[in-house]
Amino acid sequence: LQAYFEANKKTYAAPEYRKFSYVRLEPEDIMDISAVTDQQVSDDYNKNKGRYTTPEMRTIEQLVFPTLDAAKAASDSLKTGATFDKIVTAQGKTQADTLLGTLSKDKISDKAVADAAFALAVNEVSPVVQGTFGPVLLRVTEIKPQVVKSLAEVSDQIRKDLALGEASRILLDVHDNYEDTRAAGSTLAEAAAKLKLKDVTVEAIDRTGLKPDGTIIKDLPASPDLIKAVFEAEPNTENEALTTANNGFVFYELTSITPARDRTLDEVRQRVVAD
Repeated sequence: LQAYFEANKKTYAAPEYRKFSYVRLEPEDIMDISAVTDQQVSDDYNKNKGRYTTPEMRTIEQLVFPTLDAAKAASDSLKTGATFDKIVTAQGKTQADTLLGTLSKDKISDKAVADAAFALAVNEVSPVVQGTFGPVLLRVTEIKPQVVKSLAEVSDQIRKDLALGEASRILLDVHDNYEDTRAAGSTLAEAAAKLKLKDVTVEAIDRTGLKPDGTIIKDLPASPDLIKAVFEAEPNTENEALTTANNGFVFYELTSITPARDRTLDEVRQRVVAD
């Protein structure tokens, strides 16, 4: 075992590890949901009610005729026992050919067709409608009514959205306050505490984002950029903040460096035996 280990010692070497601390500053980190009043929530709901409204949807079938006379003849035949399905078959079409889709009124580009379709009851056939592509008969096979979510259903989300909006507005001010606090001599942890932000310490990480036990450190903000920056930084030096994908910032500071080294056989005995 010792001979095998000595011949493959570099395989089991420990990489360089670095200890660092960071503070994330994104809108979610500084939003204050409790500061949003019920009146603000109510006003936003009424102002943007369309966001919480699912419009009426109708499944519409449309049979297009080559001439107005043919369309009128088909419409008249409905009064003497013919059905829409029979007319479709007589025109050499299938139900799939006539299906316009399940649509809201605003999604139908032909206004005449839209107005006629949304005036029908379920399974009612329209009079002849002069559509953009010729005269048509319409049938509605299903109606899904409009649904409006109540204020109670969406109030939590509105409150959060308003809080995030305000946090986004003041984000740069908080960034500047942090920088000013550091410039006045405060440590990263002290500046974070003053601004009610959370500072996180990573005890050891290698260049690939692994801890000494081989597990990945999760939830690192701007992870690839942050790890790269940490391995380019000097210990106990304030660094320029990184920008995150959410237009926020990550402040970080390298604490110490553990150089790469060869491990002893006792440290990796199980791995060597397995190999």
